[in-house]
Amino acid sequence: MKKFFCFCSLIILLFVLCIRISPDDYILSIENADGTVRNYTELEYFGSSGSGVQDTDSTEEGISANADEGSGTGEDAAGANAGEDNGSGADSSVTGSDGTGTDSDDEDTDGQLSADAEDGVNSEETENTDTPVDGFESYITADFFEMDVPGSTGWTSTSLTLRQEADVSSASVQTLAAGTAFRIEEETGDWWYVTLQDGTAGYVQHSYCMINLPDVLPLMEYDITNSYDSIFKSSGYEIEGVTGQKLYSAGSLETEGKVWNERLGRYEYLAPAMYSFAKKIAAAQYNAYTSTGGRYTLKVYDSYRPHSITIKVASALESLYNSNSVVRENIDYSTTIAGSVYTWGTGWFLAQSLSTHNTGSAIDVTLCEYDDDSGEYKELYMQTDMHELSTAAVKYYSPNSEKIPNNYDAGMNENSILLDTVFIGGDYGSYSFIDTGLTTLASEWWHFQDNDTHSRVRSYASSGCDFQVTECLSR
Repeated sequence: MKKFFCFCSLIILLFVLCIRISPDDYILSIENADGTVRNYTELEYFGSSGSGVQDTDSTEEGISANADEGSGTGEDAAGANAGEDNGSGADSSVTGSDGTGTDSDDEDTDGQLSADAEDGVNSEETENTDTPVDGFESYITADFFEMDVPGSTGWTSTSLTLRQEADVSSASVQTLAAGTAFRIEEETGDWWYVTLQDGTAGYVQHSYCMINLPDVLPLMEYDITNSYDSIFKSSGYEIEGVTGQKLYSAGSLETEGKVWNERLGRYEYLAPAMYSFAKKIAAAQYNAYTSTGGRYTLKVYDSYRPHSITIKVASALESLYNSNSVVRENIDYSTTIAGSVYTWGTGWFLAQSLSTHNTGSAIDVTLCEYDDDSGEYKELYMQTDMHELSTAAVKYYSPNSEKIPNNYDAGMNENSILLDTVFIGGDYGSYSFIDTGLTTLASEWWHFQDNDTHSRVRSYASSGCDFQVTECLSR
């Protein structure tokens, strides 16, 4: 009888433990670098309960060597509206108005293309990829997104035709102006079935659309300072009319530039990025977060930037450059430890014309590390503050040097190098990262861009996109 009583007591105890720690309580367990384990509840992970579990097979396309989602011919090849310039395209390189910011390969300014950029994430490495972190398989898609695409907010990057069916020959529902917001309901090949704010529904080609990064990558950190308090400076000097100003329309000062996001159940920044570009950002976040067991995560400071904002900031920086000799010296020249001097110029730090930010094809990003004491992610110390527009922020020792680690500037500290490796791929200590297919700038340690997407978008919006995003339709 005594043995029977003990056996029953053990069964009851196990039953209680199962109730207290059920799959509904913890949806994700991450082992830290020091061997301790952090558990995430659904509320902590999604920001609200009942957001749903993502199916790894729910998206049709993975990251591949051809991440452009199409031939780049655009809808106008079939008679649809595909941009303000009717596909007139743009010059094969983008430089500053004074000719600065371009090297012999036309590949280093904020708005130009890389002659030798990778086309995308290596398909051999990522084909049929399942997530390597135990307990995380149900919460990452084939495109490395942390939440599924349906339910996310999207925007048109240029004038597009909303169609009745997922076919360029299908009847038009209406023409959407650049910057039109919609909620993504379903993905079918190269098309999204979307719902506008007024309830109108139809199909758009997602090759020319942006997606809100927090909707699909909620484990990344966001601080879009330009939406409430710009931190742009040069040599520590404030840029008149820019530094400390709200440059974007989204959110309010009370919400620090954030808007309510029903999908996440919290106020969050709007961070638009072209869909094909977002997939490559997701691969970088996979490197930072999943490949390190949750030790690191990316923090985004800027993504899409309206063209008029780029021109405004560039003009203000030029005025500061002309009036301040310290700023001018630190923008024009860098000096190596050996004493070699290299010439840069304002065009290297803010595009004077078209920027990859203006086509939703660039992000400004840093790296955060999980702090075991506070239970929060904290930014790593980099070589300069974010958005310090001077040669103190350069990644390579000269503007024309080959983009390889051997040519890093002496100012690149270990944290800056780790961030770079997260994007370019390769080994860092015990970590092994895949190549994301993104490239970078010689002049800004925080800037990464997608040249393929930039090239495609500017073919139909040669002067860049110039709209503010204010609406969040996510759910």
